[in-house]
Amino acid sequence: MKEQEIPLHKYKSEIQRVEISVRAVEDIPLRKDKWDKFGSLSGVLSGILVAIIGFYATTVYDARKAREESAREKQHLAILQVQTLGGFIPYLASDDEKQKKAAIISIAALGNPELATEVALVFGGTGSSSALTQLAATSTPEVARSAEEALSQLFARFRAGVVRIEIENQLFTGFFVSHDGLVVTAGHAAQILQTGNYDLRLLDGTKVKAQLVHVDRARDVALLRAEISRSVSLPLSDERVEAGARVIGLGQTPEKAWLASVGTVTNVGVSGQTIQFGEGRTVITTNQIETSLRSYGGFSGAPVINPAGEVIGMVQAGREDEPLSLLVPAADISATLNDARVDRS
Repeated sequence: MKEQEIPLHKYKSEIQRVEISVRAVEDIPLRKDKWDKFGSLSGVLSGILVAIIGFYATTVYDARKAREESAREKQHLAILQVQTLGGFIPYLASDDEKQKKAAIISIAALGNPELATEVALVFGGTGSSSALTQLAATSTPEVARSAEEALSQLFARFRAGVVRIEIENQLFTGFFVSHDGLVVTAGHAAQILQTGNYDLRLLDGTKVKAQLVHVDRARDVALLRAEISRSVSLPLSDERVEAGARVIGLGQTPEKAWLASVGTVTNVGVSGQTIQFGEGRTVITTNQIETSLRSYGGFSGAPVINPAGEVIGMVQAGREDEPLSLLVPAADISATLNDARVDRS
């Protein structure tokens, strides 16, 4: 007996509905597994979120406390500074420059060199410059830099008395020794140019013309006359310089920043040294001053002063890679001025 065939196409829609239902049932455990996994992770995520919030809150709190503590420390330091300064005011305001110097050095010795430099700038005078010079020569590099910067400000009035001399792409320094434009510079600078015409640049950037007046080859001193109506004159010292004295070189750095470079006189009366300046030009020292000043490019001819602001010498030669400079003494500069019989009105 032949088996009867079942027409499945008649039940196609019912079969599809069953398949859909089966798949829906099969998906139920999968979705449940996902929610179970999410449920297990939610606890971890909540813990991480709480930790982040706690860390942020703690950081903000600690930062606030640190700022408050820093503010309290600054306030306490300010009170100590006022108390310290109060005891020294009579000496700082005194006309006795030695007392002023001692007071500034004492403030620095009490552990407050920053206050000492600020006080020196406020009260000024020879005592202040002498104290700053000592701090620059004997303190840590950081304090020394601060003292030199203070000296640069203290002697800023001399900026108008110092000039840069441009000769065939070479730079030299000079300074006025009269109010009518008489300039002193290194004699070997004048030997480079034969015409005797020069361009001077004041430290404010103004350029003026100058004419060679006199060259003293033996002392390595040259005199120029600048075409200027009035100039700031730097006084020449008539006191003998002793070894151990602190001195300040005035000029510009290669970056054209105003500079007060501090050094110590290491020897006086240096003679017999031959200094080579290039292209066969040499100078044999006679009675020069040796210092620990560090020279920079174009420093030849720069004035070197004592804490009183008097020129004790002029840079003749030096080295930038080590603290060494030779100076023409102020006495030799004065002698050249007398020999040249120039008008210094």
